[in-house]
Amino acid sequence: MIMRCSVMPLMLEFPQVNSYIHCHVAVRKVTTLYDLSLEIAQNEGVQDFEYLGLGPISLLPLVIQYFSPAGGPELHKITAVDVLDYLAEYTKKCNGKVEVEPFLSSIAMLRSVPSPQHLGVRLQNFGYVLYIMYR
Repeated sequence: MIMRCSVMPLMLEFPQVNSYIHCHVAVRKVTTLYDLSLEIAQNEGVQDFEYLGLGPISLLPLVIQYFSPAGGPELHKITAVDVLDYLAEYTKKCNGKVEVEPFLSSIAMLRSVPSPQHLGVRLQNFGYVLYIMYR
């Protein structure tokens, strides 16, 4: 009986978090796992995602589906604004010809992480992001 009482709040919270993840990813062209964790925590009224008791955000099935994170439960602290700042600098160096993989690799190198997957960055419709930045 005690186990049922402690599991019940998690069972109610998990669908809400999944819905939030779907919505967050659907409306943002550039987002990070760090941004997502902060916004879910704020939405749920807790200081940090870990306080929800759902485990590390990087190990949630939907997060794995959308972000393909690497490196286990550690969360790299990079925001979408940081990514856009890097993009602005990177496009200056590349004379306008920008490809996603080399761009993310350059951020990984600058941030001293083993691979772009360790960053937890999701870019959708990269061409559109570039168009909006420079129109």
